[in-house]
Amino acid sequence: VEREAKKIATQIVSEKIRASGRKIKDVDEDKFDGAVAKIMEREDVQAEAKRRVKAQKKAVTESLDELDL
Repeated sequence: VEREAKKIATQIVSEKIRASGRKIKDVDEDKFDGAVAKIMEREDVQAEAKRRVKAQKKAVTESLDELDL
């Protein structure tokens, strides 16, 4: 879940930077990482990460059930 939350947070921060007309590489790495860490802690981001992980697990389980091994 933490890895998925980091993906979501990175996407949010990257989109915010691009929306302001800047490039991601123009932002200090420590500042970028700090923003990602802060966004990761938000309840909505955590909830979305849990939802995605649950959906992935369900898809994998269903796919494995279809296999005849």
